[in-house]
This record gives sequence, C-alpha cells and structure tokens, in this order.
Amino acid sequence: MVNKITIKKAASIMGVSELYVREAISQGVLPIGCCITGKHGKRSFYISPVKFAEWTGYKAEGSEDDKAN
Repeated sequence: MVNKITIKKAASIMGVSELYVREAISQGVLPIGCCITGKHGKRSFYISPVKFAEWTGYKAEGSEDDKAN
C-alpha cells in the first residue's frame, strides 16, 4: 500500500505553508488531489501519491517504484 500524503507532509516537502497547499488544491492551481466541501462548509482533502510524485518528484516509501527494486 502506498503511504498517505498529508497536507502537512506535502507542505513540508514543497517548502510552502499548509494553507497554500489547501488553497491551491481547492482552486485547481495545484493538480495533485482534490477538495470536497461538506454540507456544513468543512473541506476534506485527498492528495494522490502518484500525482504528487509526478508534480514534485517525491516518491513515497512503499510506492510501486520501491517494490520493483
């Protein structure tokens, strides 16, 4: 199973704030995941490990590339 990429981890790797990552995903500027807004306005985020790797070059431990080696 591929490791989960959290907002905090993504921000740290990219050298930006967590707010930047959230807003950029929400606005479609950062195509690494998606944002869902619930009926009470709470936002939930998903970051695709594959898209994050393509965008940043970062390979999560336990990724399919690691298993091939």
